[in-house]
Amino acid sequence: MPLTLFITRGKNMPKVIGFDTGFFIRLTAAHPVATSVWQTVIDGKAEAVASCLTLFELKRLALQSRIKAEREAELQRIIPHVCRVLWIDAERQGILFAGAKASHTFGIPAMDALILESLVAAKAREIYTSDPDMERYKNKSVKIIRLT
Repeated sequence: MPLTLFITRGKNMPKVIGFDTGFFIRLTAAHPVATSVWQTVIDGKAEAVASCLTLFELKRLALQSRIKAEREAELQRIIPHVCRVLWIDAERQGILFAGAKASHTFGIPAMDALILESLVAAKAREIYTSDPDMERYKNKSVKIIRLT
């Protein structure tokens, strides 16, 4: 499935959707829910956010030959145009501490907890993932949607 697209961002998006690394893996496999949610973002009905750590994980997966290098390159090109990439920097250092707490409290691996907390800090109320660890996260204002 080609991932080429065009998007027009509106100023008053109705909701913010967070995408974990696993979402993009499912998208490249044409998972029906992933493609539907992606289309929602493309149509301007929601704003998408993704952590900078997802870009790292995608590169690592390609280097490990767990995803095709061409797919990874395509995702690296497209993600910043469709999603607001969330960078962890001095202004957002609270994400580090929130991630440590989530990792400890819910038994979520550190990288996943950092990704998760960056999406939550960006006001994502729906987070799409393929990672079962993220389902342990408990927050009344956030819905974790696992793509299997």
